[in-house]
Amino acid sequence: MLIGSSSLSLQNSTLQTANETNLPPGPKPWPIIGNLNLVGSIPHQSLHFLSQKYGELMQLKFGTLPVVVASSPEMPKQFLRVHDTTFASRPALSAVNTLATITQT
Repeated sequence: MLIGSSSLSLQNSTLQTANETNLPPGPKPWPIIGNLNLVGSIPHQSLHFLSQKYGELMQLKFGTLPVVVASSPEMPKQFLRVHDTTFASRPALSAVNTLATITQT
């Protein structure tokens, strides 16, 4: 029993660290608010200062939602070039369709 539980906890910690290594760097979030406390009254300056510390691609949490922030124009271009098929197969959002319809009229 002891061996089974220790191997189970070792397996869980191995899976957790493997998933965390694929994520971009970022500040450690608070439990409920995430990293919202780091975004000040001028959000673009706050994100600029965070990008100087964590790099051009970083992960933040806004509440419980993980957000990947690209702070240079080259990062999204490269990301969309490599993963273009993933984004092409995503369903269209109804909010985007509504805004596009309003803009056209």
